[in-house]
Amino acid sequence: MKIDSYKYLGIWLDEHLTFRKNARELSKSASRALGALCGKVVAAGGMTHGVYTKLYSTVVKPILLYGSGIWGTKTFSEITSVQNRIFN
Repeated sequence: MKIDSYKYLGIWLDEHLTFRKNARELSKSASRALGALCGKVVAAGGMTHGVYTKLYSTVVKPILLYGSGIWGTKTFSEITSVQNRIFN
């Protein structure tokens, strides 16, 4: 039986080590965290750009960058799109 991908220590691995599935899963998790963060900002009646940026850096960014040390120089559009959402 062939397995297409395998999750090990929170990182999805496949036979070619493309990390595409990993990027998709991380972007889903980060999108959920960003949505929750935006919801809290609205519920709080807004907050300064500095506070919002600090919250993004401590809540969302670590999710996106988890395991990034093993990706090498690869970039993933899924992760870039989540990062770009903070500026909208």
